[in-house]
Amino acid sequence: MSWPDLARVLGQPAPYRPFGLRIATLIAAWVPGAPAVTYPTIPGVDVTSLLRLAMTLPRDDLAHRVLLQTARIAQLGSTAGALLDLQILAECEERSIKFGRHQGEVTVVAAHPLPVPEANDEALDEALRRTGWSAILARTDQLAAECVREVVTWDGGGDFPFSNPEEIDPATEYGAEWAARLEPIERTAAFELIDFDGRQETLTDPETDAPVVREPNGMLLAAIPQWLATFSPLAEVIVDTPIWVRTQDGTLYPAPKDEYYGLSWGSYARSGQGSLALLISRLLDDITAHGADSITGAPDGLEKLTQIDWPSGTVLTRAQLEAARDGHPYVEE
Repeated sequence: MSWPDLARVLGQPAPYRPFGLRIATLIAAWVPGAPAVTYPTIPGVDVTSLLRLAMTLPRDDLAHRVLLQTARIAQLGSTAGALLDLQILAECEERSIKFGRHQGEVTVVAAHPLPVPEANDEALDEALRRTGWSAILARTDQLAAECVREVVTWDGGGDFPFSNPEEIDPATEYGAEWAARLEPIERTAAFELIDFDGRQETLTDPETDAPVVREPNGMLLAAIPQWLATFSPLAEVIVDTPIWVRTQDGTLYPAPKDEYYGLSWGSYARSGQGSLALLISRLLDDITAHGADSITGAPDGLEKLTQIDWPSGTVLTRAQLEAARDGHPYVEE
């Protein structure tokens, strides 16, 4: 039914509420002729758990600050969405009257969003936000786990230190080397990223603090770090499943990965080769660099290198990677 038809049936303008204000109690309380109410919109994330956990922490604690900022950003986004809905409604009404589609008012706004102060992103830069969320992910209480679940559902956990998980086979050469250092750990909120039912064996990689679970089939499911916390420079990249990097001190890591962009190699037409080339370029300069957040931006030589159909397990040394970055052809060592 169109809004004009609804208004004719009702014999008066139909009450309109922006999407974020379609709340049962407000709808039930409305009566014809009532003035529009002003009320907070329903944010895209249930902020109740965020605010409850924040209230248990000191005001100057980074975790407290990041929880409040996350709640405010979610509320601000929902409020902006409601204001946009009202703007679109007004424009539609204006066009309909202009072109003679109806006469008189068709709708009456029944609810306006309560204004929300701007969330000050500069007050908590990326490094501070990640530090705050790292503390929350390390907690063992159920409320922290609820916060992690809510944020993952909302924005995928972009400020978390870990990205999407990878399944690692501990029977393979590099999988076995990495798995040998895993340690048992009490379940923390970080495991909400990879183990939703809480029934798996919980482990951690002490080099990255990444949560790992052992699945019933023996495979290991690991959250992949978005960056590496080491000062040892990049020594080699191993194209495998997953892709690995080794630092000059001999430590093997799953290649850091952005929460959105995946990594791959080969001549088939996919985007992961560009992300891998960009990651390699970054790690050559800074081993602590964030995972590739784009499929473009790497030097041409590295992009060509990642488009080669390497056999799984191929090791690309730092010298080979630097030569490719500088535009020189690949040479076996």
